[in-house]
Amino acid sequence: MALMEEVVQILCRIPYPIWEGFVRNEPEWRFTEPVLERYGPSRFLTFMAVAGLNDYQLKGPAEKRYWPLLVKHVIQRPIPESPEDLKEVLRGFYERERFYTVKIRRLERFLRSPLAHRMWWMTTAEFSQSFKELWHKIAETMNQQKEKKTIVISMKCLGIGLLMLGVKDFDFTGIPVAVDARVRSLLERWELITEGASEREIQSLCEEILRGIRRAEPRVNMIHLDSFLWQVEGFYKAGAFNSLINMGMEPDLARAIADLGR
Repeated sequence: MALMEEVVQILCRIPYPIWEGFVRNEPEWRFTEPVLERYGPSRFLTFMAVAGLNDYQLKGPAEKRYWPLLVKHVIQRPIPESPEDLKEVLRGFYERERFYTVKIRRLERFLRSPLAHRMWWMTTAEFSQSFKELWHKIAETMNQQKEKKTIVISMKCLGIGLLMLGVKDFDFTGIPVAVDARVRSLLERWELITEGASEREIQSLCEEILRGIRRAEPRVNMIHLDSFLWQVEGFYKAGAFNSLINMGMEPDLARAIADLGR
């Protein structure tokens, strides 16, 4: 059984470049570079935000059944000149997805909004400077609480998009972890939560973990921690802890992380 103090002590040993590596290894980064190349910054960031809003109830793992297929669909179609054009591009993809009626409705709600039209023309500096404001505005546009999973995933995607553009000076503080099945499974594996823990309980726990990590490395934010938790649960399930070493982690630290789940 892992204790919170033990988990935090181990995670504090992770060098910052490894944290950055986890973010670069996310499917949101690995698969979307062709969209960035075609769309340019503002259109790409708008795409990332709306793709995050519909990143739920997938046909399979996001790294296999969502991001690569979505990107393949997008890059085979004309570059959109407006949010309405992007809506038509994406409609063809979501029509084949699970819960397609709801997802198309969400697509239309966001891309018809004044917020999407504002984002379409924003500079990267404006995205960075208004990042926390965008969190509130996206939640308001979608008529959801700002802590809800798809809103938080949208912000994570937006943050990853900025990082892909080389922008790091945006404020992610206060934005919680996206509580999906992998994050929940990992924290149960570490016995930090019990089955049935609420979304808010898990978010509060992750905020506590992050505060401990940031005492050692202030540059780590919830994007880094979310990326780490999501991928490490995959390593547990696949028994693939050599992947940590391949990412540059010291073998003894990789073993300590592996041992947390035993």
